[in-house]
Amino acid sequence: MDDVAHSENIRTEEDGSRSLIVDGSVVATVAADATQADLTAAIRANFPSQSLANRKERMLADLAALRWTKMQTCAFGSRSSIDASDTTASRIAETVVLLQATGQGSATIQWKFGVGDFQTMTLTDLVGYGGTIAAHWQLCFANEETLDTRINGAEDHIALDDIDITTGWPA
Repeated sequence: MDDVAHSENIRTEEDGSRSLIVDGSVVATVAADATQADLTAAIRANFPSQSLANRKERMLADLAALRWTKMQTCAFGSRSSIDASDTTASRIAETVVLLQATGQGSATIQWKFGVGDFQTMTLTDLVGYGGTIAAHWQLCFANEETLDTRINGAEDHIALDDIDITTGWPA
């Protein structure tokens, strides 16, 4: 910013004040007796360190990363946090298909939820587990869409400041 304060974009007005000109328009003005620090502060006040578009881009990337993280665990039955990753969802789907394809639809299996946490499950239980993960993922995508719409619709930095990407996520 200090480079801008020394550039040809600074015009000294008739009264001695200094104005910053961008694309032919005055965007900041300081009094004649203002210091270089005053001018730099006026420039910074009118030009945040990031453009609105860059800030939106960063927020959207942060939002996508947060959504991915939130999709990795969900509540199921009495468990407040289970693995809901792509790998687990694929294993559930594969197990359901294999049980059905081999005529073992009425069999029970042992499913491991974590260290020392095993549960006997039926095909119906497995389908329910997979459905819980899918529903959780959809809630995550819906919240991401809501926040994405708000971010893209923000018209200024103040509007972006009002968006908290950490809210609205399912448990």
